[in-house]
Amino acid sequence: MKMQFIIFIAILLLIFLNFNVTYASSAMPDLAINNETMECALFYQGDDGCASIDILPGWESIRISIESYSDFGLGPELCPSGYKFLGEFDPIHGKDKTPFCCTCCHDGSWGDCNDTIVNLKEKKCAFLDNATNCDQLPDNWGYYNVQDNIRGCPSEDYEWINETIKCNKTNNPIQVIYFLSFIFIILVLILIIFLLSRFFNRRL
Repeated sequence: MKMQFIIFIAILLLIFLNFNVTYASSAMPDLAINNETMECALFYQGDDGCASIDILPGWESIRISIESYSDFGLGPELCPSGYKFLGEFDPIHGKDKTPFCCTCCHDGSWGDCNDTIVNLKEKKCAFLDNATNCDQLPDNWGYYNVQDNIRGCPSEDYEWINETIKCNKTNNPIQVIYFLSFIFIILVLILIIFLLSRFFNRRL
């Protein structure tokens, strides 16, 4: 009985230590360094698989080791010699555009899924090429809201197309500008003809 109690306590200690190590490693920030301005700062990557992190231009990220954290903590000592420590800064947050991040109902937040289209008939999902200027989707393809104002693939049972789907009809901004310019020129010509006709009628 005493041996079983000791084994039980040992297992609890192992679980506790493993939890602390895991928590410390996931909660630790990364170090950002700017070699041009000789500055450094801390930032957190986060643990969401569909949220990408981009630090500011001119900066590079360095992973802080457990040993460095234990020796120096999260202070200026982590910076290279002569670098100014800025504390923490907020990196640029983005969203990943992948089938996993755009399929219901995965763990974590949604990715960049505005270009996701769905073929309910064939149970397929894909990303649409040039979705911003697309006026007409291919046959049997459409947008699907998995949540309010969030497009995505409705189920993990749907097949993802490896290649992006081409739009049937795109709205070319240059063509629209040409068309509007043509209409404007026609209206100007009509106005000139109208004014000239009135001028000659008065002369007569």
